[in-house]
Amino acid sequence: MIPALVVLAACGYRPLTASLPGGRRSVRVVLPDPSRTDEPQLAIMLARELCRELARAGVRADTASAAEAELTTRIISLTAARPVLVDSALAAETLTLRLELSLRDRDGAALWRSGLVEVDAPRAVGRGALTSESARRRALAAISVEAARRAVMLLTLSSATR
Repeated sequence: MIPALVVLAACGYRPLTASLPGGRRSVRVVLPDPSRTDEPQLAIMLARELCRELARAGVRADTASAAEAELTTRIISLTAARPVLVDSALAAETLTLRLELSLRDRDGAALWRSGLVEVDAPRAVGRGALTSESARRRALAAISVEAARRAVMLLTLSSATR
């Protein structure tokens, strides 16, 4: 049965309602500490995307309400690989986000830990400040979405296989 769950999760299948480890059905997403990066918006984007992905999985999630559990994200690092020249006016680099997540119940007891989650996103680097700022925002949004998808898949899959 477990191999079937892995295959279904890898294909993007999600049950209409998922539960978290310990059978929890609601979670408060704690805003990550943005001090580990030079991108303070990343913490807000990541918390918002975690709430969206959890809601898609059928879990009630937000950043303000009391809930049955608390999801904490620790941003370990956000790094940019050396840019590779695409043409004379544009280069591309890869952003890599490394983070860990943990789920605790109301009493602070650990329910789940993700281990290291690493997500990459491409970013175009142009000569103009406007082009670079727009590319930076798109890359941060993309990396937040992918990190949230991966985190929620790991979280809901871990409760489905117990």
